[in-house]
Amino acid sequence: MLRTRQKRNHKPEVKGDFSNKEGSAASGLKIMRLNFFMLSLVGLLPPSGSGPLIQALYKAFVAFVLVMEVLILSGQFIAVIMYWGNLHLIANTMCLMNGFTLSFVSCTYFLRNKTRFLMLTDLLKVKFVSVTKAKYLKLVENAERQIVLYLYLSSPVVACSVFSWVIAPFINRSKFSDLGDSNVTNREKNVENMIFVMWTPFDIEQSPQFEIITGLQVFFVNIGTGIIYAVGVLFLSLMSHSAAQFKVLAAMLDDMQENVNAYLLPDKKSILILNKDIQDVTEEEAPVYRTHESSWTENHQQSTNYSSELILSKKIADENCFDEDEFQKYLVDCIKCHRDIINFVDQVNEVTSVVTFLQILNLPVMLCVTGFHMTQTFDNREQFFKFSSLLAATLYLIFSYSWFGQQVINESEKVATALYSTDWYNQRPGFKRLLPLAIMRASKPVKVKAGVFYDLSFITFASVCGSGRFAQRFYSLYS
Repeated sequence: MLRTRQKRNHKPEVKGDFSNKEGSAASGLKIMRLNFFMLSLVGLLPPSGSGPLIQALYKAFVAFVLVMEVLILSGQFIAVIMYWGNLHLIANTMCLMNGFTLSFVSCTYFLRNKTRFLMLTDLLKVKFVSVTKAKYLKLVENAERQIVLYLYLSSPVVACSVFSWVIAPFINRSKFSDLGDSNVTNREKNVENMIFVMWTPFDIEQSPQFEIITGLQVFFVNIGTGIIYAVGVLFLSLMSHSAAQFKVLAAMLDDMQENVNAYLLPDKKSILILNKDIQDVTEEEAPVYRTHESSWTENHQQSTNYSSELILSKKIADENCFDEDEFQKYLVDCIKCHRDIINFVDQVNEVTSVVTFLQILNLPVMLCVTGFHMTQTFDNREQFFKFSSLLAATLYLIFSYSWFGQQVINESEKVATALYSTDWYNQRPGFKRLLPLAIMRASKPVKVKAGVFYDLSFITFASVCGSGRFAQRFYSLYS
């Protein structure tokens, strides 16, 4: 006689739920911590768990930075008007004006959309990373490592640019423009002692005005660079994780057969156990829905067990009863996941397109200004290194946007290949009817936008600073 357990708790599972059953591993994965640290370091975001006093200090610091950047931009604009005609001085001023403008725009735009950025981060953690299966978490971790690698590669470029613009002139006190003419005024000569050109309503040669202005210039050049860098890395992290989610989806489609079989394996084991000789079934192997012998008579229990055996034997005769529509349900889950990733990228576009568009629009101006100065300062190694490092940093930033944007495009296109690579020819008609629609949608690449004119891709990078236009611009400036 079939013996059963006296007590067994069983919670039925809903068919077609292929979510992560190992959520503890995914929930323990921390993402974008480095981004929050960098934003806190430049004063844009107070640390998590900070008290009211710390938050008030951060707000006051950001307000101070914004006000000072407006004053610096105003002083630089007046300096351009005052020293109009000195091309070297104007080109030098334009480089710093572009940098402070981008810093001001990045700062204000992040503060205005800070809630949306934090919501995107929470959405990425809760809706995507936390439900990722343990075997796919490596793809998410690779996205984090990619950002760390980017920081290792970009930090020397940024450090060289800051050093050449701030530290080296401060140490050497070298002149960045030719003001040796006897007709120039004392105010124009005093400009040579500044880190960058800026009009001031007082004489900077007097102490302590000179020390204060020099210290403020050094501080705000570093803060402005840090703001552009931190906000840019945040954009790159969102793009990197978007590409990682497309990788996870493609891997899930490649492992469709394995994942569905792994989900159905417990049901198949129960069927095989009940197909054995009843006398060989142990108490531990008994199905969860066996009758309780304490509440039934022996004859009634034998009759019930015999009826259950007939019903289950009939189910065993249909080999595909437990596989019916499971592959279609798995495909539907993948399509929903694909839709969610596309919506996530659309939200990323809404909060990043303005800043990236301004940075791409600013690239031709920086190429012209730095190119002009490089062609005119071959005999001055410090000045040549100064503008060449700025050119390298600008190109590297735009190239980074293009690289990560191209990665999103490539990984989104691989989803269509993964859909087509499924064994659709062995599936049921419902699966075959649904698959072409999914392939058609996945065939359209998902792109990260820079405004309404540019896509962040290698094509955009080549069109903005193509080798032909780049050489032509240098030739025209040099001639």
